[in-house]
Amino acid sequence: MPVRLGIDVVWTPLPAVVANAYFATAEYAANMLDPMYDAVELVRGQILENFDVEGRPARWEPLSEATVGIREETGFPGEHPILERTSALKTGATSAAAWDIEHSGQTITAVFLDPTGYGSFHITGTIYMPIRDWSYVDDEALDEIESVFMEYVTQEW
Repeated sequence: MPVRLGIDVVWTPLPAVVANAYFATAEYAANMLDPMYDAVELVRGQILENFDVEGRPARWEPLSEATVGIREETGFPGEHPILERTSALKTGATSAAAWDIEHSGQTITAVFLDPTGYGSFHITGTIYMPIRDWSYVDDEALDEIESVFMEYVTQEW
């Protein structure tokens, strides 16, 4: 009867090799600034679109007659564009400078720093004004943001 022969090749890396690979992977995963900047750029585009079409997925509620009157009396356009009397919110929300990207350990956070101080009132609404969520990001953009990060972490390095 023929004899079968099996060969096993076993390699046990030196601890220095394992440590080097571990630290290289940790450094790579922690340095996610590039995809975060790309993600912020996608969000800024979504915000700009919200202002351009005056609300998504549904249009913002029209301005009240009183607000339209005040705008016209002070030299601003009447009913449209909504939320752009001075354009401070639109300009601030779509400016790269208004986004603070912080990197601490393995956590990277992008925070919008509202230069107007009143942007959140439009997102939540008040007893005096309806919700006009200028910060809406659609599902397609969220999927694209996820893809940006997935492409980064799965690329060859």
